[in-house]
Amino acid sequence: MQVAPVKTNRIAIRSQCLFEVLDRHLHSFEDGSILAITSKLVAVCEGRVAAIEQCDKEALIQRECDWFLPATSNRYRVMLTIKCQRLLPSAGVDESNGDGHYILWMPARRRPHH
Repeated sequence: MQVAPVKTNRIAIRSQCLFEVLDRHLHSFEDGSILAITSKLVAVCEGRVAAIEQCDKEALIQRECDWFLPATSNRYRVMLTIKCQRLLPSAGVDESNGDGHYILWMPARRRPHH
């Protein structure tokens, strides 16, 4: 198996369609090949972001997840969450390389009824 990254230009928030990015940067793709796309790229292209200055991160995480344990419940001060039946720290909310935005992992789901 060979793994080869596809280099792109900087993808700005809500500025590009994912298919346009792929058309522009994926010049050849052989039969039998597998393309892996990061959830971060998909989220940025879909506009699944929240401006850091306009929201409270803890409230955003609680809104994004199905279940959570507060950051005060563990020694690492990370909010442990379950979203889409997966254990994720901070519901996948990511602020690295977000240009002043939180990047949101997968669409939010409604909380289960009890």
